[in-house]
Amino acid sequence: LNIHDTTLDEARYFDVIERKTGVLFEAAARMASVAAGASKEVEDKMAEYALCLGRAFQIIDDVLDYTGSKDNIGKNLGTDLREGKMTMPLIYALRHCSEEDAKIIRTAVSSNVPDLESVTRVILASGAIDACIEAAKKEVSQGIDALNCLPTSAFKNSLIELLSLTVERDR
Repeated sequence: LNIHDTTLDEARYFDVIERKTGVLFEAAARMASVAAGASKEVEDKMAEYALCLGRAFQIIDDVLDYTGSKDNIGKNLGTDLREGKMTMPLIYALRHCSEEDAKIIRTAVSSNVPDLESVTRVILASGAIDACIEAAKKEVSQGIDALNCLPTSAFKNSLIELLSLTVERDR
């Protein structure tokens, strides 16, 4: 529904990534909590943790589409851009770039053959990558807070480590 839509804002972006990635993680966490006999409170907190994990994962995945290497991320760079997707790096870049650079982004998102090199230059110059990483770190922090419902254990530490590793993926 949002392909080639350069008006996609951060709120709509989060709706998309929750529906794309977040709910899959949430469902798995809820089912595991129910299967383990957890209380409704713990089930809800585990679902919150998983949503944060899904959002952080997707934000960093979107960053890696511009800053990663094909060998490390397992896909060609610029895939989302070629598909006409407005991801968080583009949304943040549009906030902080010149009108000339904004036109580069809008043209690329609307194009079937975008200029990945020019768009990446705009994204990097705008500070969008750092802003995206900060947004992902905020998700990590919220996810860790959700785990306060669990007692200290190796399992809890593993969940924290999984969430933290999300923002430390190879760039």
